[in-house]
Amino acid sequence: MINFLEFEKKIEKNNLKNVLFFFGEEKILIDKTEKKIIQKIIPRDFQEFNLLKFLNTKVNIDDIINFFDTFPIYSKNKLIILKNTEILSHTTDKEQKKLESLISNLPNYLYLLIIEDCLCAKNNNIVNLIKNVGQIINFKKSSKKEVEAFIKIKIDCLDKKISSKDLKYFVELCNYNLLDCNNQIEKISNHADISIKKNDIDQVYTKTLTSKIFDITNYLFCSNKKKIYELLKEFQKNKEQPLSILRIILNNLRNIFMVKCLIENKTPPWKIKKFFDSNKIFLINKFIEQSKNIDKKKLFHALEEGTKLEIKIKSGKIAFPWIFINLFIVNNFLT
Repeated sequence: MINFLEFEKKIEKNNLKNVLFFFGEEKILIDKTEKKIIQKIIPRDFQEFNLLKFLNTKVNIDDIINFFDTFPIYSKNKLIILKNTEILSHTTDKEQKKLESLISNLPNYLYLLIIEDCLCAKNNNIVNLIKNVGQIINFKKSSKKEVEAFIKIKIDCLDKKISSKDLKYFVELCNYNLLDCNNQIEKISNHADISIKKNDIDQVYTKTLTSKIFDITNYLFCSNKKKIYELLKEFQKNKEQPLSILRIILNNLRNIFMVKCLIENKTPPWKIKKFFDSNKIFLINKFIEQSKNIDKKKLFHALEEGTKLEIKIKSGKIAFPWIFINLFIVNNFLT
């Protein structure tokens, strides 16, 4: 079993096995890698003849066998994708044996990609078989070091250099989101000379929506009215969903409130980390700093008011949600 970073290297080197199994939490990365695999295996113009995909449906093993029984058309390869079909866990013993036989005897020009939420199987035989003849890739949430390592490899492949300090600055700017880092680094690389500097990153980097909302949270605690209104105006101009924006703001406030309560109970930082998902651990220091800048009662009151507003917007009782989101921010943070 390998992780996404290791698998990315194998894709670059055309080192793909004929049976691939994807699972894990990074759904966007899985979708992105699925598309990359399709492009790698079958030319775009001939995918209609050589690609078969089953999505969220029960699969008949015989349909797979029949598709693979014919040779590729105008292409070197054929590919079947089984996505969220639960083929490993919800099939009869007879179907399992057929699938095992198919996987064991795939010729070089046939590829099978299975994508599920988790590595669940009716029995371990099929999993062990895929491990032996194919590749199982775990798209788990990447750690801080893994993201930095991946971006460093990516930069090396682009024949560019970056200092350790600027690399850390960049991945922190991306909130250690692997997909965001991956999307941003090529744009920054095209802008930079041989060496990527902080100035290049600042000039080219485009913040994600979540990152911008985190900025709003920062501005709330320092009462930076100008920046808050600029971002809210940008969200409205880009036709972002007001309920989604409010929910992310409230989620950040809840995290800060929890951290503040834990600090007041003299909980050490290493213990505070245990209360958060692994993909949020890097934000702990930011939450700690933000929690120092607001009164606990005031924050609790803001959460109460924000939750009431969320319910009203969701139920359709408010015709102009952006006006009320602005009022919520003014009444709770700017007065």
